[in-house]
Amino acid sequence: YYITAGPVLWDSVGYPGPPGVLPDAPDPALKPEHVTQAETIVCDVVVVGSGAGGGTAAGVLAEAGLDVVVLEAGEYHDDRDFDGSERTGFSQLYAGSPGVTSEGQVQLVAGRGLGGGTVVNYTTSFPTPDHVRAEWAALGTPQFTTSEYDEALAAVNARLGVNKDHPGAGVRDQVLEHGAQALGWNVDAMPRNVLGCDQGIECGRCGMGCRIGAKQSVAKTWLVDAADKGARMYVGASARTVTIENGKAVGVTAVSPDGHVLTVKSRAVVVSAGAIQTPALLKRSGLGNANIGKHLRL
Repeated sequence: YYITAGPVLWDSVGYPGPPGVLPDAPDPALKPEHVTQAETIVCDVVVVGSGAGGGTAAGVLAEAGLDVVVLEAGEYHDDRDFDGSERTGFSQLYAGSPGVTSEGQVQLVAGRGLGGGTVVNYTTSFPTPDHVRAEWAALGTPQFTTSEYDEALAAVNARLGVNKDHPGAGVRDQVLEHGAQALGWNVDAMPRNVLGCDQGIECGRCGMGCRIGAKQSVAKTWLVDAADKGARMYVGASARTVTIENGKAVGVTAVSPDGHVLTVKSRAVVVSAGAIQTPALLKRSGLGNANIGKHLRL
């Protein structure tokens, strides 16, 4: 009701309303394509999902000289599209129906669009805790406690510009800071993937997209790298099945909102469509591993 009521309610609580789009916002850095007709394309690697996992994979693989295609079910929104409002943000940047669990008790909030959740996350960039890395290693992935993972974290932090060089807490956070200090709690700046964050009027609107482009999302970093190396990106392309031949993934079939089918043939497939859509895609594709979708917890 707060979102839909608009100024009628906002005036009564003293809320001035969202700041609106910036008239001098730069042109978008990426130029993704839409599926406008039935088409078949060929590449080395097709990446399903363009968020933290898929976008990074696309950048690294394209840098290595591979022909990469990225499929994103959402659209592309950049600085000039962000107006700071919940109405625009939730309708454009988040996954829609099914947006709640079957019984309607839990809302499933997931980023949707080129850059995925990195466009709407709150930029907190803590490294994986040692005890979590140890737990993952104990479950059969020993590389998480080796220098290989340390180097991967360092590479991601460097490309995303993770830093603690912020000009100070925003007004909202100053209240929390003063309360924590009064309780004798430790207070420190968080490592964040931002460059030029003003900590002022823009602060606290990360979930609706960053109007000033300070947030170094995948759409500002890894996907730009991928595009510079020739990667092709399709938005509005919902992956329906992974093509399996002789036990190997050799492509993906995607469909546009208008029903146009894009068939991608590839040497390899990277599926990085999030904790909800990845298992759904694998199940639609006929993969029979009993663990697919079994261990999701909310």
